[in-house]
Amino acid sequence: MWFQDVNPNWVIAIAGLISAVTATYAIHGTMRIIPWRRKQKEIDTSTGTQYQGSEKAPKHEHPLPATPQSALHELTEQLDGWFNALEYQRESHDPQGEDFFEWIIKIPDGGRYSRVLVRGVAGEATKSHASDLLRKKETHGTDRAWLVAHRLVEPAARAMAEKNPELECVTFDELVDRDADFTKYFEWLDTEVKARGIDRYYVPLACRKGDDHYEDIDEYVDRWLDDPNEGQISVTGQFGTGKTWFGLHYAWRAAREYLDAKARGRQRPRLPLFIPLKEYAGGELGIELLFSGFFFQKHEIPLKGYSIFEYLNRTGKFLLIFDGFDEMVLRLNQQALIDSFWEIARAVVPGSKAILTSRTECFTSEQQARAVLNGEVLYTTKRIPKYPPKFDLIELDLLQPHQIREILERHRTDPKKITRIVENERLMDIGRRAIMIGFLLDALDSTDEEGDRPWEREHLDVVNILYSAVTRRLDRDIEMGRTFTSLADKLYFFCEISWELFDKKLASIHYTEFNDRIRQFFRERIQDDRDIDYWAWDLRRNGMFIRNEIGEYTPAHRSLAEFFAAYKFVAELGVLAPEFIGAARERLRREIDDDQEPKVYTWSNYFVPPDSHSPTKQLAPLREFTTEPRRVKGKDTRSFVMSQRLPKNTFIFATGLMSREWLAIDKLCRLCWAGTGQMAWNAGELLTYLRVEQGERIARALVTENRDQPLPVGVVWLLGEMGYEGKEVIDRLIDTVERFARGETVDPTAWWGTGWSLRKLGHFGKDADTRERDEEKTIAFLSQYRPAGYTLERACEHLKQTLDPENPDAPPIDPCDLVTIAINKSQLDIEKLYSKILSRIDLETDTIERHCRDVIWLCGHLQIEESIPGLIRCARNQPQSTNRNAATEALGKIGKVSPEVVDTLEKQLTDGYHRTRLHAAISLEGIRSTSSLGALEKALKEEEVPAVRDAMALAITRLRAT
Repeated sequence: MWFQDVNPNWVIAIAGLISAVTATYAIHGTMRIIPWRRKQKEIDTSTGTQYQGSEKAPKHEHPLPATPQSALHELTEQLDGWFNALEYQRESHDPQGEDFFEWIIKIPDGGRYSRVLVRGVAGEATKSHASDLLRKKETHGTDRAWLVAHRLVEPAARAMAEKNPELECVTFDELVDRDADFTKYFEWLDTEVKARGIDRYYVPLACRKGDDHYEDIDEYVDRWLDDPNEGQISVTGQFGTGKTWFGLHYAWRAAREYLDAKARGRQRPRLPLFIPLKEYAGGELGIELLFSGFFFQKHEIPLKGYSIFEYLNRTGKFLLIFDGFDEMVLRLNQQALIDSFWEIARAVVPGSKAILTSRTECFTSEQQARAVLNGEVLYTTKRIPKYPPKFDLIELDLLQPHQIREILERHRTDPKKITRIVENERLMDIGRRAIMIGFLLDALDSTDEEGDRPWEREHLDVVNILYSAVTRRLDRDIEMGRTFTSLADKLYFFCEISWELFDKKLASIHYTEFNDRIRQFFRERIQDDRDIDYWAWDLRRNGMFIRNEIGEYTPAHRSLAEFFAAYKFVAELGVLAPEFIGAARERLRREIDDDQEPKVYTWSNYFVPPDSHSPTKQLAPLREFTTEPRRVKGKDTRSFVMSQRLPKNTFIFATGLMSREWLAIDKLCRLCWAGTGQMAWNAGELLTYLRVEQGERIARALVTENRDQPLPVGVVWLLGEMGYEGKEVIDRLIDTVERFARGETVDPTAWWGTGWSLRKLGHFGKDADTRERDEEKTIAFLSQYRPAGYTLERACEHLKQTLDPENPDAPPIDPCDLVTIAINKSQLDIEKLYSKILSRIDLETDTIERHCRDVIWLCGHLQIEESIPGLIRCARNQPQSTNRNAATEALGKIGKVSPEVVDTLEKQLTDGYHRTRLHAAISLEGIRSTSSLGALEKALKEEEVPAVRDAMALAITRLRAT
């Protein structure tokens, strides 16, 4: 063995050195520890320190076998650190023997200081230790005496302390418990787990780490906790895969092990702290404020300061489980996301263990997730720890058939129904997301108006499941007589609230705002203000929205808010499928006159009719919804859904909720012809999701309508989206630009849009490169159909006047000026054009008419590199979806490759507007970003719009070839 060749004299010398160091420590005590410890704290949590990739946190060494000296040294360090955290003062008294040490500390006690004689012993604290300590207490005149052992206290010593109030005989853990009582947290955790049914229905979840697969994530985390040299863990997964359930279940299981060890006097494992990050959504996160709120407000844990948490965390007492990083940063831009991660990272110091859960789509790609979670992305962040944590990515798998069966069996589901579910591929696919199983069970027991069971339908999908489950859950209280609002009232309320969350970018609604919303939504139906509280209570207790400890209500799951917003969206357009109208018909019987013939209503007039000030007047039953008018008469305008502000999943729900009868689709086509209002925009946006199944028929219907009129801009745009290249479509588009050139009344933006729709349809060339990127033929085509009199000088002067920030009445940008500038770009001083004219627009915030969009187009077409920072901010943060789309396309046209550009384009692959996602894919392929293959492949799996899927697939193919 290697040690057989070691010189014995070296061993003697090393042993002497160790003895000398130990003796020095015994003489000087903590006077040598405190300055070192404070220095370490500065290193661990310093701010403003730029982390270099080569720096690594020190690894924990494997512990040596316990000896009286090592146990005493460990206890000395523990007590020293604990008293420092509590800011207790120490006197100079500092004797130490082979198996003990003594200090005298001063503890604040009601305006004075109590002096306490503390003796730490290496082994078991005995009765003789206690007797000797009491004698010394009298000698030194202290108020109290504490006998502290590392792990064991003799029962006789405890009995002695019970008889003497001035004496305490405790282990170090018991001493900590005096000032860090987590009882109320444990009670909350137990209640939360059992209220959600996690203790009964949780099944082991499989996961992946890179190419490795694990059948049970709990077992993986157990091994990770046992390894002191492992880093941290980030648990990711798609929506509804069980991330929160895993976090709560693991915390609950670990808490029971902790309490069991505490009760038995054994060495305690880490105490799990489950921290729901969605409660801190949208605000500027400070880690001190986060934990102060967690300890003091949420769980009433009486810590005497943040330094207590820092000490316990640094010494390995906690397992930190940060749940829902994606929900915390849902409304934040990329920089704020990075800053939020680094703020959380400040709590993850050497000695701590942390788990961070997040939706997969929080990050644009696995590469970006690894870069952020490994501390490689800094941006302008200032507060960076000296030793940043490294998070290993663990991705939860969707449930497998045997897991779905096990969960259903635990719910005591009828075996016949379990068999039907297992044999139904569509139902099994729905059940692979744990969140959907509860809805699946509700849907199994529901029937529609004709008495049919939705789960027996041939074309059952997520929309049917959600609708059946939601109506059944809302009906449950009604059937039990525990409510006085109707199913229709509840449906209406949650649709309006869900839309408001998306419209105003809110993460939650505080309970104090419920009364205002009820007055706003129900108006004169509330006859007495005293009824408001009853309404609010009734609408809050149904399970669709859940409340946190500070009274904020959020959807029980994001997909519920998306579903409710989609329901309102489709109903306002007047194309809701008949099978989904039943819930809206369920008004209170006193409000409906069944003797009247069913009537067609708009969404707003049905729920708050114009004559609602006459509460005794009954309504005719609802037959169906018709389209909302462009403007509503009355003193206030209703909040109609704006498709530009909806997340993409909402459109998937909307296409499932809308009628597939041609009359409904034709109604949307007519809305597009009706004008440029919000309903026309909404109709066009929804029609784009029907391109594959109805694209040709929709295009034919659009050009057949109003043959004697030029095409409006909405129809021009939609024809390009439908992808049908029939002669009648091409002829109608060309007829529109010819009318414009002849001076007929044609919307200039329709003339401009016609060129781009023709390009989409391949009129200027069938090659994909030409169709998607070559603009020169489009510009040349439009130039042929300009009215006379447009010159470069005139176009630049018009543009300067239009973009004058001092002129609020400036007209919109003339598209003919854009074509004139583009066709003469060889004569331009492009740098001067940008610095003197185009840079006047704040691309990130401007929403005036088409100003921002047209300036973005010029920046892209003229390839102005100086505009890239503004385009990046615009693509990330612009409130208008069309501007984000234009900026995403412009970045690809300019072709400048940088980490910021690539990161922005990858982020836009998940934008709510489908055109933005399409141009993100085209731009990434255009700049040859092969590093974005992972992000594109991930986005392709989740994409529902066929045209966008095609663009992503083409980009992946070409980048692989590159």
